[in-house]
Amino acid sequence: MHWLRSLSAALPDTLSPTMTQLLPHHVLRRLSLDSSLADLARVSPWVGELAGEFGIPGEVRFAIELCLEEVLSNVVRHGYGGESGHNLTVDFSVRGGSVAFVVEDNAPAFEPRPPAETVPEDLSTIRPGGQGLRLLFRFANSVGYERVEGRNRTTIGFEVRRE
Repeated sequence: MHWLRSLSAALPDTLSPTMTQLLPHHVLRRLSLDSSLADLARVSPWVGELAGEFGIPGEVRFAIELCLEEVLSNVVRHGYGGESGHNLTVDFSVRGGSVAFVVEDNAPAFEPRPPAETVPEDLSTIRPGGQGLRLLFRFANSVGYERVEGRNRTTIGFEVRRE
């Protein structure tokens, strides 16, 4: 319980301990975004602030930014069809030697699953794009999904060996 008390003290003013008890994770920071590709530009600076504050090494920061970009841009482009005006949230939490980012949206249900490993017959058959899920599952240490009360909740975890 000492860990929970110190975590509650670290919550931003906009989040109360009661609010976080509704979630399966303990939120240290939350970023709210509009469903526009332009608003996604706020993610990288936010991750940079978290990296500095929590000692996240550069290679892990790169993986975090890559994975968040893939998940969030897929929600905006495919889930919402590029339509702005929908809310997305990204929560950040720390547990032991790992960090987690939880993306929530109310787009149609979509569970990210590892793509089948395929080997192209030759380079001319490879098309640009369509590699987002492959990158997500390659760079994240864990990927989880659940549908909760009509919302998608995608959890992306990363092991952190602090510098």
